[in-house]
Amino acid sequence: MDEWAEGEDAISNVLHIELVASEQGFNGQVPGPTIEATVGETLVVRLINQSAEPTGFHVGCTSHEATRVAPGQAQEYRVVLGSEGVFHYCGCADGKGLCGLLKVWRAES
Repeated sequence: MDEWAEGEDAISNVLHIELVASEQGFNGQVPGPTIEATVGETLVVRLINQSAEPTGFHVGCTSHEATRVAPGQAQEYRVVLGSEGVFHYCGCADGKGLCGLLKVWRAES
């Protein structure tokens, strides 16, 4: 994963995001950064866990049984964005401030 590229990949309709989980939230802020994407894109999140506890990543009310990342480790998550709206994402660490917003816009015709 040394060739990680954050941003949009126009060829494959993929949006790459890197989130660092710590005691200060995602990327050092609570809530974490707002992620904006378009319906039909695949969101690829590289989660780096710098907190003292295992954590993960999931969007909305999906299963809280997401693969957890051990402290000091990284994991890649992929989410196909099938509908527009504003969703929350969180890190499977209750009460730790690991949360943020995902805005999914309608694809323009």
